[in-house]
Parts: sequence; structure tokens; C-alpha cells
Amino acid sequence: MKNVLLFLLIFIPLRMYAPLLGHTLPAELPLEERILTEPFSEELLKEALNLYVAHPDIALAQAKLETGHFTSPVFLENNNLFGMHPPKVRETLSVGSNRKCAVYLTWLDSVKDYALLQDYYFAKGRTIDYILKVYCPNKEYTNRVYKLMS
Repeated sequence: MKNVLLFLLIFIPLRMYAPLLGHTLPAELPLEERILTEPFSEELLKEALNLYVAHPDIALAQAKLETGHFTSPVFLENNNLFGMHPPKVRETLSVGSNRKCAVYLTWLDSVKDYALLQDYYFAKGRTIDYILKVYCPNKEYTNRVYKLMS
């Protein structure tokens, strides 16, 4: 807890004012720190997806579809990139529910929870196409995801 408090009290103000003082900070901070200091962007999301999930191109398309290109209330209020509901069986990083969808402390937690969902199904021998069908039973969902990738 002390480390987090120190980080918030020292690093974030330093990050904001360092350029004004003529100092430079490392351009590449670990992703966990960058999401606290940089606004959400598709580039940061791509970096997180490449780091945490299988089939990051499919996950990016799903995130765009589920959030209306990052504008939906579920994303803005819940930090939920994938419209996921709180799971009943598998491990989760969800901290609650709002609008019938899972709530996350950060959008990165949403990415990590999506990875947990993938791990849950992959451990059962399921494929990414199976996950898409379970994710949304609408027959057109998988087609819409793949169309967004092209």
C-alpha cells in the first residue's frame, strides 16, 4: 500500500511536470504504470492485447464491436471493453456489476479478465471460434467480428 501511495504522490506529479522542468522520463514505462498516466488509446489497448491475450486481432475487433468504438456507457462507466457479464464459475477480476455487465477498476483489468475467459475455455480444449459462439449466440456475431478485422 505504501508503494502505491508513493507512486501516486511522486511519480504522477513528476510525470506531469518533468517536461516543464526540462527533465525527460523514460519513453517506455511498463504498461501497468502507463495506463495510470496516459489516457486510453487504441494503441495502448493493442499493446495490452498483444501482451495478455491469444488472438489479439480478434479481441481488438470484439472490443470495437462491443464498445461502439470505445464510446459505450459500459466501457466508459465500467472499464469493460468486451461487454462481459460477471462470471458465475470462472476466476475473474470483476469488482462488481453495473448495467448488467462486469465492472473493472481499470480497462487493463478488463483485458486480463478476457484472457482469463480464454484460458478457461482453452483449458477445456475449445477454440477461439467456439468462444465467439458462446460469447454471443447471435449467428452474425462471429461474422461481424471477422469483418471488423478486415
